[in-house]
Amino acid sequence: MVEQKNKKKVFLMILGVVILIGMVSGLTYAFFNYTRTGGANTIATGRIYFNTSQGTAMNLTNAFPIDVSNGLPNNNSNVGSVTINVLGDTDYTGGIEYLVSAVGVNNTVGSGNNERAVPISIDVSVSNNTENDPATNLGTANAEYFTNRGGNTSMYKILANDTISEDDELLVGYIAPGATGVDGNITIRAYFDKAKVAISDTYPEGNVTINNQTYTNGTTSDWANNRVVVTTDEWNALQSNGFSFQVKVESKEGIWVEEPASRTIESCPGCKFIYTEMIYRYDNGGYSDSLEALEEGNETLYDDYNDVISSTGKNYFLGITINDTTHKIEKAYACGIKGENPNMGIPFCIEGLDSSFTDDSDMLNNSETGIWQGNCELNGNWAVYCEGDISAALNGDGAAFVGTDVNNNIDGGWCAAVYDEGQAFLCR
Repeated sequence: MVEQKNKKKVFLMILGVVILIGMVSGLTYAFFNYTRTGGANTIATGRIYFNTSQGTAMNLTNAFPIDVSNGLPNNNSNVGSVTINVLGDTDYTGGIEYLVSAVGVNNTVGSGNNERAVPISIDVSVSNNTENDPATNLGTANAEYFTNRGGNTSMYKILANDTISEDDELLVGYIAPGATGVDGNITIRAYFDKAKVAISDTYPEGNVTINNQTYTNGTTSDWANNRVVVTTDEWNALQSNGFSFQVKVESKEGIWVEEPASRTIESCPGCKFIYTEMIYRYDNGGYSDSLEALEEGNETLYDDYNDVISSTGKNYFLGITINDTTHKIEKAYACGIKGENPNMGIPFCIEGLDSSFTDDSDMLNNSETGIWQGNCELNGNWAVYCEGDISAALNGDGAAFVGTDVNNNIDGGWCAAVYDEGQAFLCR
């Protein structure tokens, strides 16, 4: 190791993870390639090393979406994996902190208004280095890492969400000063979850023309079930275009990684997020309008909307505000994540209240600033319907719906905040 007493250095290591998808016909292509910058598989700064033994390539065959309802399978050819060994100790009185994050995420298909993101699912885990006797580790997992770091104990916290997006922080770790140091492994596994990705040439339901051929037996929205649907042509094209992301590792002397802020939504100020199929009313002065009623119903409230998405696998949910003093529910919103251009990936919420119709309609459909930029259907000044992988519907009576199909028939899955003989919210 290179010893440094008086200098601060920052290192950067890029693990390139390139995904090329096998064709639907079953041909085999490389799924992941692992590359790196720097010399001979090891980059060091001060008293810390990040190593990998995978070499320059990992091949997967028949890389298709897999079922993970019973957990992520081991030794599956559809799962790509890279393991990073972290080895280090320091004399710095402030210790060393390191951050692992995802950059260069390339996961879109289609073009123009039809461009959409295909979710790359990810699993991050930490294990002991069993090549040592006794085995060594990265320190202790600490749920309150950002409060407890900086002392005499080495620790880490996994930050990864269920799927990859640009600049996602995957793991943060702290190496305490002293001779003990750390020596443990971080394993990153990536795959396509069949609960999130589907392949169909007949979606949405109805007459669909593809390559001058018309399909009349369409794929229903119930079958799609909020998955990102790609055509066989789009899927096959991935053999040449590929999906990719890189893993970036940074290290600095002392404490420097900022605690991630809760992911909130601007159009739902002060909200907590929930998905529930129970109906809760919140303006009738009864028990059902209280925080205690949600707790009695074993409902989970999230500060970060990404957590409710990860928990349910759905890109539509509810936002509610609760009075800190009375514990009463004050407002309810139907929320979702825009699934295609324009404004792909934008989170939004619309309130279930008649007085909010004008502002929310403008937020959805304004030709310049709206999320759908004038592409919604209007019914005079009374109703607006915005179509897409995630759709939104709003009317002047105070009914707000967001889901996979929220047109007049309300056929698909949805969450709603409504004002109808007592304000209420629920999902179906």
